Amino acid sequence: INTEDTGLFNNNSYIAQLNFLTDGIFDAAITYIGAGDADDGQAESTIAGLVNFDFGGFQVGGHYASTQVQDGDDVDSYMGGVAFSDFLGAGNEFGVYGGISPVILPEGADDIDPVLVEAYYKINVNEFFNFTPAIIYADNDTDGDTSNVYGAVRAQFNF
Repeated sequence: INTEDTGLFNNNSYIAQLNFLTDGIFDAAITYIGAGDADDGQAESTIAGLVNFDFGGFQVGGHYASTQVQDGDDVDSYMGGVAFSDFLGAGNEFGVYGGISPVILPEGADDIDPVLVEAYYKINVNEFFNFTPAIIYADNDTDGDTSNVYGAVRAQFNF
């Protein structure tokens, strides 16, 4: 049923991404995300860029994103990191990245910069399976004790 507030072609969002992937040292991507019906204070569109430099034994990369908020201030976010290939074993990877996460604030609120930092170690069990334990630090940059430390485990199956 396609009514004024619901349906297949109402309240939609869309994404476009252009990737430049090489077998060499440089990879990049540009992404655009748009919202069809953003209300006041909601994200209207985001444009982001990502770069990665692969030096063989280690990689350096990062991203920057700018989000336009309907009838509000623009929101910026960025992250950067390093990763070391074959760390303590073939196919394993150790990496650390961090940066500022995006946040949409209510009108009149103080500007904050929430920090996110993650350290991970991908363990390659065999050609079909790896798992990645990680430690994540987050600080919301608000009054009081808002910093947290999380643990996470990711698993990947390749077929």
